[in-house]
Amino acid sequence: MAIIASGIKDWQMQRRKYSSIICAMFEHRRKRQKLQRGIAEIDRKSAGRVKNENIDLLGYAVAQDRFLRGDLEAELKILEVSRLVDKAQRLGIEIEEELPSDSVYRDGSKVWWDEYTPTQKKWINDKGKNRLEELIKEKQYKRRKKWVDVYVPIISLLISLAALVTSIIAIYRTSR
Repeated sequence: MAIIASGIKDWQMQRRKYSSIICAMFEHRRKRQKLQRGIAEIDRKSAGRVKNENIDLLGYAVAQDRFLRGDLEAELKILEVSRLVDKAQRLGIEIEEELPSDSVYRDGSKVWWDEYTPTQKKWINDKGKNRLEELIKEKQYKRRKKWVDVYVPIISLLISLAALVTSIIAIYRTSR
């Protein structure tokens, strides 16, 4: 009875784990859609303001809309990179070491990071994303290679022992 109870408990734990992963996926999707709707709403408001606003306040309204839109776009880009960053952190990759935020090109633009200046929000740009994906693949390859290096000799030893036992049984049967 205890074995059945522990099996059910293990099954429930696996179910919770997978349901939390699925919930996280849907939560990510909901956040992305909310940000995209916010950007579309600001664009719609801005177009309406251009048609209906007083000329004196138009510059202020457009600047405010531009600020809000830029902030939402920065949040969206941060959200899009967040999964990749989480995966890298789970694998033990130090992002600040591998993609230093102070490295710049000759023209002064950052190599791995982009930044929305008014709010100082930073996110990894496309070049940084590609580099981070390479680092993740390398780390995963090393981890798999380590496991293969451990298990292949053990499996080959078990196979050779099974072959040895089979040959001993065959010799024993023919000698009778």
